[in-house]
Amino acid sequence: LESTYTLPNSNTIHTYASKFRCIIQHEFAKGQYLGPFTQGHLKHEISPFQTSPTTIIPKTSKPSAYHIIQNFSHPREIENSIKAMNTYIISSDYPCIWSTFDTVVLTLTTLPPMSERAVCNVAKTYRTVPLHLSQ
Repeated sequence: LESTYTLPNSNTIHTYASKFRCIIQHEFAKGQYLGPFTQGHLKHEISPFQTSPTTIIPKTSKPSAYHIIQNFSHPREIENSIKAMNTYIISSDYPCIWSTFDTVVLTLTTLPPMSERAVCNVAKTYRTVPLHLSQ
């Protein structure tokens, strides 16, 4: 990136402001979030950067719970030379295959003896991805 660009968040942040604050406070309490930082401070620390809009929506299966979503596909079209964060990712470098539960069970049960298996809670997945060489 050669310049800093911050996109505005979704209006849902205002619509569900109290829920949004509650989730954010919870993340700070767990040590998952840092900040807040000014744009100038971040630019000094990490060089030019780009943000993606944040939105918050009720979970369909649990109306009293909410998802916070970073829209890394926005903008869908290049705007003022700004591209979506996802366009910087070379997908072929990170192959991924999605399967149904039945397919995964069949695959795991047909592995040779002494094979190792692992499962992960998708909700916690991104908390385990190292984001810095020191991790």
